[in-house]
Amino acid sequence: MKTKTYDLIIVGGGVIGLMGAYFAAKKGKQVLLLEAEASIRHASVRNFGSIIPSGQAMGFFRNLGERSLDWYRLFSENYGLPIDQSGTYFTAQSPSEFQLLEEKHAQDKAAGFQSQLLSSKQLTKDQPNIQAQTLGGLYYPNEMSLDSQTFLAGFLDVLSHSSHASCRFNQQVVSLESGNPHYIVTTHTQETYQAEQVLCCTGHFIPDFIRPMVEKEPVSVCKLQMLRTKPLPMRIKGNLLSGLSARRYAGFSQCPSFYKQAKTYEQAELDKHGIHLLFKQHSTGEITLGDSHTYYAIDGTESLDFHMDVEINQMMLNYANKVVDIACDEIGKLWLGWYLEHDKGLLAKSQNEGLHVITAISGKGMTIGPALMEKTIDKIFDSAFLEFDL
Repeated sequence: MKTKTYDLIIVGGGVIGLMGAYFAAKKGKQVLLLEAEASIRHASVRNFGSIIPSGQAMGFFRNLGERSLDWYRLFSENYGLPIDQSGTYFTAQSPSEFQLLEEKHAQDKAAGFQSQLLSSKQLTKDQPNIQAQTLGGLYYPNEMSLDSQTFLAGFLDVLSHSSHASCRFNQQVVSLESGNPHYIVTTHTQETYQAEQVLCCTGHFIPDFIRPMVEKEPVSVCKLQMLRTKPLPMRIKGNLLSGLSARRYAGFSQCPSFYKQAKTYEQAELDKHGIHLLFKQHSTGEITLGDSHTYYAIDGTESLDFHMDVEINQMMLNYANKVVDIACDEIGKLWLGWYLEHDKGLLAKSQNEGLHVITAISGKGMTIGPALMEKTIDKIFDSAFLEFDL
């Protein structure tokens, strides 16, 4: 039987792989996406579904995030995919955090990005369940959020109606051989496919055939913990973030007081576990909150444990109550997630003109995914090596 030939084979069916398939098909290329799992299960759906360009460092990543907002609007308008366009609220629980928000607002204004500085009274009008001691907030009206599982299922359905894209799940790629002029891809079911271009977007899973491209990079595995409440009658609008998030996000790192933020003993303990607090309410009334960040070397993944740390969950819940009132008995679900993190925020690399890797997106795949893959696909089919000025 003749092996079917594609213009591009994408290995990995998370948000990055799916966006890559979309933009390749949009260019009229024949693209095959292969995913090892039976469904989308890992970092792409174990997240808040928040699209927060303001949290990205000014320059390359902020610009990708802003461009991605345009794509999400188009996905909503053209395909009816559900997206919450209620914006993002950073809050301040101390005077120094409010100063940080003021500096960020001035930075946004100078760069031409839209944000609104809110007093405590203005914030409470939009977020009536915010704790009274919150000093104010910084609002980004153009930012968005979505339910990751619902959105990606819908996006996969969009791809299924394309004559240029084919997505096959439960197809783990076990080998990749370089031919002339095609790469030969073999799955665990012994099916073979070939393409002139192969793009690997496998998240924290690093297949042997791309390991030499990754293992010498400054990459680590991040384990996170998240919580979700039972359905609650309270209402949280858009993405709601505590001052801990402003202290952690790269988008605030160019503010004068960023590295001068004083820490209480509690905040220092939270920092040890990489904890910041983000809240996102779903249409069901459930609220996802978290998260924590623990790092492991990729060459020592045997130390990567799969245990849920109850103390970390309690620390997150205790601090969450400084922002909104959520009781312990209202938590309904707990889970772990993993992703790769690169010191520069992204690993985009080509072994040659035909084999490419996009990974270690450092937890911002939903925020920058569409625009990143728009650029990536353009580069691949312009016969260019994947390299971005980060």
